[in-house]
Amino acid sequence: MTLLEIYQKHVKLQKAMGDEWKGLCPFHVENTPSFFVNSRNGFFYCFGCGRSGGIRKFLELSGDSTELNEIERDERLKSYVVTFSEPISPVVVQQLHKNLLNDIYQLEYVLRKRFLSMFVVKKFLVGYDPEADRISFPIKSRSGDFVNIKLHNSKKDPKSLSWSKGHGKPRLYPISATLKNEIVICEGEFDCLALHSRGINAITSTAGANQPFKENGWLEFFAGHSVTILFDYDEAGFEAGAKLADQLTGIARRVRILRYPAWAIDHVEGKKMDVTDFIKLGGNVKQLIEEKW
Repeated sequence: MTLLEIYQKHVKLQKAMGDEWKGLCPFHVENTPSFFVNSRNGFFYCFGCGRSGGIRKFLELSGDSTELNEIERDERLKSYVVTFSEPISPVVVQQLHKNLLNDIYQLEYVLRKRFLSMFVVKKFLVGYDPEADRISFPIKSRSGDFVNIKLHNSKKDPKSLSWSKGHGKPRLYPISATLKNEIVICEGEFDCLALHSRGINAITSTAGANQPFKENGWLEFFAGHSVTILFDYDEAGFEAGAKLADQLTGIARRVRILRYPAWAIDHVEGKKMDVTDFIKLGGNVKQLIEEKW
């Protein structure tokens, strides 16, 4: 029995596109199909009620313990039940992206308050999850699969969440930035895309500045590149920046740690600053970064 056949015992599905199938969600009343299943990896997501997960989660929600016990004994399907780290469906990413484009308030926030350009919003498929009330950043692997979606809301605790259990592994974002010779390493998805919006090739860790680059095997991505480290202007940023610069020395073609100018620091409460703060003050971040080595 395939993963799709298991779903079809509970939901009448029809082909949508590629590996995607759709049908009426079994978990809430609806007239238009909003329930999607990926036949390759067994991931499901409902755009109506927001429920999502793998085959185990689906059967748990359906209350079908008999079917769950049976497939746990099937070695072909066991890996899908025990772990949930398969790529996320592009359909989910595209729907979240459409949510943002259709929400004037959230789009205004991204463009005016976080200083992202519309080009970058569309290029990186930035989205919005209304159920979680968070801006979404789809994270790609080197092979192009969506391996996580970071969900952000600075007014909530925690500020950032991963899409679901099994998808929270630290990643470089966007990994495509490593294809260019000049790379700026910063903190946070918003700051990273604010730099891209100003024509600056930037990258960040999805797990913060303190995420060990060496231990994650990321140093090789910067071999032969010119690297500028522009972490937040605070104690954690100073420490993490110095450690990373030391690790990249001898691997990258050249490495430098960039600091914000004194005039900007003096205008910020607590004398702490990040990329967004600098832009908000009217700072020319591209000019700052393009200063001679």
